[in-house]
Amino acid sequence: MHFSFTRSDGVIVRVQIAANVDIKKRLDEFGVGKKSTLPRDAQGRLYARATYLKYNSAVEEFSAVVSSLDEWGRGRSVKEEERGESLMLLEAFDDADPRVAGALLLRSAWTNDVVIDFLVVNQQVTETRSPRLDGVGGLLCYAALSIGLVSGAERVLVETASHTKKYWTRFCRDGCDLWRIEKTAVAVENLAAILRSGGWTPEFHPNDE
Repeated sequence: MHFSFTRSDGVIVRVQIAANVDIKKRLDEFGVGKKSTLPRDAQGRLYARATYLKYNSAVEEFSAVVSSLDEWGRGRSVKEEERGESLMLLEAFDDADPRVAGALLLRSAWTNDVVIDFLVVNQQVTETRSPRLDGVGGLLCYAALSIGLVSGAERVLVETASHTKKYWTRFCRDGCDLWRIEKTAVAVENLAAILRSGGWTPEFHPNDE
């Protein structure tokens, strides 16, 4: 499974489910532990560290990570009393750069809702590209919401911090709060329209690896 997003100038970003992630390599790609002059990059590195360390903990200690859409669906199809939580790491890659451009940690809750635990964009990739690679966070959100939709999640919840509220409200239309979406299908349509207005064409390939 993967998503491809083509920008009007020909730039292509691919979003896919991560598997066998080299955590140290990813943190190096985000520049964790290094100095940066990029705006807001320190906060991004903090979130990158939190994202990948939580993912790594789930892999090593809880065996709660899925690496395919089929595996994700099987975990969500069992009876509620037998249902546990599982995590999926989505990663975005620019076709012109081998480094990860962003990541989103998606959780399938025991309630059968899905939760966006962490969302982070790698400014080492997006800010240094010419032209800049804007909108990667929105692409990852579209992928997460679409996965929620095809796996039967009516609601998508988002773990937010006070300083990120303005970011999430960019995706709100008709009074729909992205951080507590009651109608996933409506949110997918709204976000697709926002992406198209920014020059992005989204494509979902559920059966491709």
